[in-house]
Amino acid sequence: MKPQISIIIPTYNSISTVEKVFESIKKQTLSKNSYEVLVIDGGSTDGTLQVAKKYGFTVINNPKQHQVYAKHMGHFAARSNYVMHLDSDEVLENKNSLEVKLKYFKLKDDLVAIVPSGHKTPQSLSAV
Repeated sequence: MKPQISIIIPTYNSISTVEKVFESIKKQTLSKNSYEVLVIDGGSTDGTLQVAKKYGFTVINNPKQHQVYAKHMGHFAARSNYVMHLDSDEVLENKNSLEVKLKYFKLKDDLVAIVPSGHKTPQSLSAV
């Protein structure tokens, strides 16, 4: 079954924050078959890749390491009609976040803009 939303997460040595991000995705009310998570990694050596694989997310090597390039790569790899960006230090606070976004996307056939993803960097995590 084709996912409805692709979540693109650029990473590079993000072990200190990425597990909280992945947990926030796993807590979503939207069915796990309805989304895919693409972790576009710039060559992490700190365990980031092992954590992504533990969650069953797709890992794609980003040879250029740049975050913008990673997002671009994610767009090409996405199998869904809708794409959402999430940084490696941002969590989805609302467990219905993906469900709400999907409903909005489906209402707007001509949508060309990226909708804010409804996430934030928790105070306990460094935004750097």
